Amino acid sequence: PQSAFGADVIARANHVLTGDDPNALRRVVLLALNDLIAQATAIAKRTPDQVVLVSIVGNTVMHHILLGLPLSQLVRAPYLPFSTQAHVFPAAELALHVHASAIVLIAPVIGGFVGADTVACLSATAYEKITAPALLLDIGTNGELVCTDGTRRVCCSTAAGPAFEGANISCGMRAENGAIDHVWLEDGCIGFSTIGHAPARGICGSGLIELIALLVRQGTIDETGKYDMQAPFSDRLITSSDSKLSFRVTQGVMLSQKDVRELQLGKAAIRAGISVLLDALSLHESQICRVLLAGAFGSHLSPDALCDIGLFPEAFRGKVESIGNAAGEGAKLYLKNFELFLESESLARETEYIELSLSTAFTNYYIDAMSFPEA
Repeated sequence: PQSAFGADVIARANHVLTGDDPNALRRVVLLALNDLIAQATAIAKRTPDQVVLVSIVGNTVMHHILLGLPLSQLVRAPYLPFSTQAHVFPAAELALHVHASAIVLIAPVIGGFVGADTVACLSATAYEKITAPALLLDIGTNGELVCTDGTRRVCCSTAAGPAFEGANISCGMRAENGAIDHVWLEDGCIGFSTIGHAPARGICGSGLIELIALLVRQGTIDETGKYDMQAPFSDRLITSSDSKLSFRVTQGVMLSQKDVRELQLGKAAIRAGISVLLDALSLHESQICRVLLAGAFGSHLSPDALCDIGLFPEAFRGKVESIGNAAGEGAKLYLKNFELFLESESLARETEYIELSLSTAFTNYYIDAMSFPEA
């Protein structure tokens, strides 16, 4: 429900700072948590008042909103958290509908836009024990990236924009029934699937990436991101009343030129962030041995499609592992292993945070990464 207060965390933070009711978002989030607790305990055939331990992880802005911490320093450079430490306190302080004596564990954050969810990912993957160069990514509205050379860990967050989640796309939608989620080429024709096998109503992030990757491979979209009227599938290109081209995926679902640009902006931001982290560790992209793609969204992405659009360099092809909701796994591990939760503090402190808004190299990498690989 927090999306009603803004599609990104900065918009949500500004709503809290400037809105008529600064506590409205916090109340909505707590209502959602209590609803989720009720759902989870029902599935487990338990009751909420049997819950004695709660583990919560999330991005830094939502973490601060939940804890009622000041936000003003988070919405302007250099985007510093008010507090980075882990928290342990009675669940009653959050008015959670659990056992009266229940305890809440909230993992530490690393930086302004690398939060407790990323720390939980690191815990879930035992990232500090990885001895060869590796990269961890969680791709969403914000892309969190952590890179290691086997000794040092550096991280950053890129403002990838909402395109990966289907927002700001003309026929974009969340990953719900009727969303085109996968696209492929079969016998010279474009095929697709929808969530729930429902009639196509729009396209979500995974479908958007696979569709654009296919059109880039076919040359229908050139390296600059423009549609090519002479390339395969040009018969599906439709000119609108304002003389702009759109690609017809199926009845009622179009991919406009602006949609392609939105994806270019997002993928360039992540690719540039990768380059900044590699520079910080004096690594070449070919030296990366493993690429861990985290998040519920990441588990639905095609690694090859990510290479085809240039979000990942070609050197990453064949090295990408989808690891699912690693933040959720980390949160669960904290419940089962309090020692691991305590260790998350040092895990966060020993991960160096790079603020990309202060990086002069980021802008140059970002511009370079805007183009698609040539077909």
